[in-house]
Amino acid sequence: MLSHVFVTAEYPIFIAEDGDGKVDAYIVCKIIDGVVWVESLFVSEQERRKGIATRLYLETEKVAQELGNSTLYNWGHPNNDKMIAFLSRMGYDVLNLIEVRKKLNNEEITGMVKVGDHDYHY
Repeated sequence: MLSHVFVTAEYPIFIAEDGDGKVDAYIVCKIIDGVVWVESLFVSEQERRKGIATRLYLETEKVAQELGNSTLYNWGHPNNDKMIAFLSRMGYDVLNLIEVRKKLNNEEITGMVKVGDHDYHY
């Protein structure tokens, strides 16, 4: 069962519960200037690969559509292969923004990523 809970008008949360009210999954979004950003997606291990994340995303996409948008915006770590694969299956394959920072103290950089004409340490 999916339920829709608003903590505030700008943070829609969708929750998937089992028949006993136990939370199996949730998605938390943030709406900034009418744009819906996915902040967090969680599906319990025993409930993964059952379509729950897809259903949560489809419900969340309705919020974006109600605001006149055709997409959700997603943040993700470049090595989160499972989430990237999920997003790709859902049609999310357009790179929108990059996040750039300075190297942290004592951080070891092990790779490079090319975005357009630019190389970034990763």
